[in-house]
Amino acid sequence: MNPLVPSSRQPPTYRPSEYVEDVARGVLRRGGRLLTELDLHDVTLVGESMGAVLALTTAADLPERVRRVVAVNSYDFRGGIARSSLLARVVVTGVLAPGVGPVIAGVEPKPALRKILQGGLGDKSALRDDYMDELLQVGTRRGYPIVARAVYQALPSLIAARSRYPEVKAPVHLVYGEKDWSRPSDRQANKNLLPAADFTQVAGAGHFIALERPDVLADLLSAVA
Repeated sequence: MNPLVPSSRQPPTYRPSEYVEDVARGVLRRGGRLLTELDLHDVTLVGESMGAVLALTTAADLPERVRRVVAVNSYDFRGGIARSSLLARVVVTGVLAPGVGPVIAGVEPKPALRKILQGGLGDKSALRDDYMDELLQVGTRRGYPIVARAVYQALPSLIAARSRYPEVKAPVHLVYGEKDWSRPSDRQANKNLLPAADFTQVAGAGHFIALERPDVLADLLSAVA
């Protein structure tokens, strides 16, 4: 049995605490061998979307190892990608539906996937064909529909993880695209939880800043290196 493919008898879950366990503490079953396995200290964590939640909760769990966090478009608000467009709302609702959810999660026509992802970009041309092809190839792997559905089901736990943000002792830089799916109220709520955090809003950018404006992230990392 491939340990990276979940058994149908044991549907996977993707709560932030499990990501931290996998990535930060080095659970080899899912490939994480970072902070504790390699005994790393003075680490700068950069995460985008769900990765931003993971970076912040990891910093809360391992304050002695994390020096700084750059959290980009933290995916910790109700609706998530369903805010992208009507099509995204229909697809997410279908994926979460009992019975047919895994079937719908395994069907990803390229035009539909492109339309949904472009809803997270200010500059639609940033979604390159080679990247799209890679995503679609991943979608053909055995077990993908189960994993995709479980990731959508994890959104409530990502929202709940915000309660951990005040525990973060390391300096934090919150980065948001001007056209991110989060609303101004969502961003302000995180600023309230992290009052000492630096804040940058990237003009014209959407949710996927790493695709759309990689130069912004490179400059931020260079500034804190």
